[in-house]
Amino acid sequence: MAISTASIPTLRAASSSVPPARSAAFDRAEIDATLYAIVSDRQTIAPNADQAKVVNQVLSDGARYSLIHGSAGTGKTTTFDLLRQSLTRLSDNCIEMVAIAPTHMAKAEMASRGGMSAETVQMFLIRHEAGPATPGPNLKPPQDLKGKWLLVDEASMLSNDELRRVADVADKAGIDKVILSFDERQLAALEAGAPARLVMHKGASTVYLKDNVRQKGMPDLRDGIMKMADGKTFDALPKMLPYIIETKTAADQAIAEVAVKKWQDMGADTRLIVATNKMRGLVSGMVRSRLQEAGVVGTENVSQSVYISEGRSKTELGMITTYALGQTLVFHRADPRNGIGKDTVHEVVGIDRRYNRLELQSDAYGTRSVSLKALTAGGDEPRFGVYRKLDIELSVGDRMAWNITDQKKGITNNAEFAISAIHGRQIAIEQVGDAGAENSPLKRVIDLDRDHVAHFMSHAYAITANRAQGQSYDKAIAVMGSNMGEFANHARGYVMSSRPKEDFVWVTNDVKALFRQMAANDGINPSALDNIDKAFDRSLAEKKEPQKDKEFRTPEPDVTGADRKDQGKPVEAGPSAKDNAEKAEAELKLEKQITQPEITLNL
Repeated sequence: MAISTASIPTLRAASSSVPPARSAAFDRAEIDATLYAIVSDRQTIAPNADQAKVVNQVLSDGARYSLIHGSAGTGKTTTFDLLRQSLTRLSDNCIEMVAIAPTHMAKAEMASRGGMSAETVQMFLIRHEAGPATPGPNLKPPQDLKGKWLLVDEASMLSNDELRRVADVADKAGIDKVILSFDERQLAALEAGAPARLVMHKGASTVYLKDNVRQKGMPDLRDGIMKMADGKTFDALPKMLPYIIETKTAADQAIAEVAVKKWQDMGADTRLIVATNKMRGLVSGMVRSRLQEAGVVGTENVSQSVYISEGRSKTELGMITTYALGQTLVFHRADPRNGIGKDTVHEVVGIDRRYNRLELQSDAYGTRSVSLKALTAGGDEPRFGVYRKLDIELSVGDRMAWNITDQKKGITNNAEFAISAIHGRQIAIEQVGDAGAENSPLKRVIDLDRDHVAHFMSHAYAITANRAQGQSYDKAIAVMGSNMGEFANHARGYVMSSRPKEDFVWVTNDVKALFRQMAANDGINPSALDNIDKAFDRSLAEKKEPQKDKEFRTPEPDVTGADRKDQGKPVEAGPSAKDNAEKAEAELKLEKQITQPEITLNL
């Protein structure tokens, strides 16, 4: 729990009057005059009240750390650009704002529309934690950050450990101010904790962006998304209904077919956003078949074996119970302690749960038994990931995406590319969009047998909600059914439905079952403090009203328009305070087992 609590006093110190915790602050009247001048010079569109309030508070609060809680579709990137321009004018070009983001797509958005120097969180940490020496031949040396302002976009996707490391760099580099922009309702990091949300609720300097501008052309959807932003799943449902197509069958194949048929009706420029990798494979395969029939994609169909990540967190990688025979382990970083080289592929051929060991088979090392504890010990990031092997087909015209980052080759995870030619076992590719690495060539040739990266790509005709977060599209189709387990949660539904600007459809199997599941599972990363607070609250309530032994849930909205006789009837009692306390204690023990260093920020 130390890692959950250690960041709280530090970021709250941003609101204190202690000199080390202060950053440059500007007069509110001067800020207003500067905003007026920027708009008058036609350097940006006029901000709405929320956007102007954000710029004013961040520039005037003098806080070392400021938090911007921006709901989906509220024009955060536009606000960031206005903030950057205002800072430049008010400081007479003496203070520069730079940005980092957890994904390459978000980084590209900040650079192109936010108008500032931007890089990924991973690259920022690699460059600045290594010190003055450049860590690789294709990497730029760390830039001088002294006196600058650092904007961290999509900060809800940062883990406790990542925030600690960013803060350490900020301290050592002499950064004047750190701004965390996030939305607690959107998808968070796989790793433990939700640091930005935690410090916000504990009193750090925070300003809110709530007025949705992205869906202004779809007023019903806009109202629904704003309710989703407040965590009101059932209240959002009536507004969402006009955009929902219900298949009445839980079969993934049937759901995918309806989604692809709607994609054909709406046009090929419509983005298909799915909840799971399984659905991504189904939908992408169907779209590719339609494009081949139309002659847009060729029929060469060259077979290639690829590895698809299971997306496990570092904590999950350290649990022996999560492994199964036949799984593939890929080491993207060398493990000198265990004598395992970079880019090596291993199959799990044996599991010893008693002694916490895996038996691995590889071409490079043969069969060997290794300690799982030794494999996952130390380091800020996992050295390996768990993958499943899949055979795909490649043809000229195929739209693909990388599932790996290789800085030496200028390849970044999620960056998209198109296949322009195929010659035997070599493919010529062209980058799509501007989400690639700084040193990424627009065109290149990949050898399917000799290039390691050739085994880490997939068709990009559909994308997951995680990949879509932080992006906006003219048209989008969300594909999420109630049969998708923990992936069918409020956060994922909120992200998927808030991407489009002009047209939207949500395909599901059972709308009522889906929204029940979303209401029951918010998808927000819990922390030990959250569960302890809830347990204490319930315990206090039980002491005040000992006779109250049942809970009443908020009635679900009538999605049929007809009166429901059972509406508002009490349901079964929820877990008792004792149950919740025991659950909180168990989760607290689990969180204490996560061996991450404590966040200690020197302000």
